Amino acid sequence: MRQKQPNSKNCFVCGIENQSGLNLAFYDTAPGCVEANWTARSSHQGFPGIVHGGIIAALLDEAATRTVFGANGSARLVVTASLEIRYRKPVPVGAELMITGTLKEDKGEIILAASKIEDHNGQILATANAVMVETPPDLAKTLELSPDDWKVYPDGVQE
Repeated sequence: MRQKQPNSKNCFVCGIENQSGLNLAFYDTAPGCVEANWTARSSHQGFPGIVHGGIIAALLDEAATRTVFGANGSARLVVTASLEIRYRKPVPVGAELMITGTLKEDKGEIILAASKIEDHNGQILATANAVMVETPPDLAKTLELSPDDWKVYPDGVQE
């Protein structure tokens, strides 16, 4: 099972029209499991050749959050309450990376997930544990999203 999840137009991590963003496409690989491939550009670095820690945090946060979305475009809206990151090795600019997220426990209002970034050899570069909370159902209605703001775009649109 590998099914593409929806993207937004302007999200920093997944926004297909955000020229300053990361433009990731996430795929469900199993229930509660997501993955995305990404290669950092030089504009994403902190120290020369190394991805900025804040970008790494954004990637890990997005992967954890997307474990509850599902490819069906679920209207379930969650926000991160806490994100514990372990930076294991420098994340290199210019190398293809695999970002994955795994749902650990869904208690309804409280959700626990883990995420990681690996290089092309499967070496783990960074990991995170996230605690997320489900927002009130009426919040999604107040966001006034157009159909193009959150949908599954064909592969290649953002690449």
